[in-house]
Amino acid sequence: MDFCRQHPNLEAAWLACERADWLLWFAARRKVDRKTIVLIACECARTALKYTKDPRVLKCIETAERWTRGEATIEDLQTARAAAYAAYAYAADDAAADDA
Repeated sequence: MDFCRQHPNLEAAWLACERADWLLWFAARRKVDRKTIVLIACECARTALKYTKDPRVLKCIETAERWTRGEATIEDLQTARAAAYAAYAYAADDAAADDA
C-alpha cells in the first residue's frame, strides 16, 4: 500500500514496481476479477520457465490459463498445481543432494 501511494495511479505503480506479487495482492484487495489476476500471475510465472525443463510447470500455467477461459475445471487446476509442486519438490531435493 505504501508503495502504491507513492505513485499517481495504479498504472504508474505497476510500471515502476519490481515486485509483481505486491501488485497482485493490491489488485485482489481492490476486487479486480479473480480470473484477470490469475492471467497476470500466469504471465509472471512464464518469465520463470527458463529455470525449469519440467513440463509439469508449463502444464500448470496452461491449465490456469484454460481455467480463466472456462476450458478447465478447478479440479483440473488443482491436479496441475499438485504436479507442478511435485516438480518443485523434486528439484529442491535434487539441489539439496548436490549441496551435500
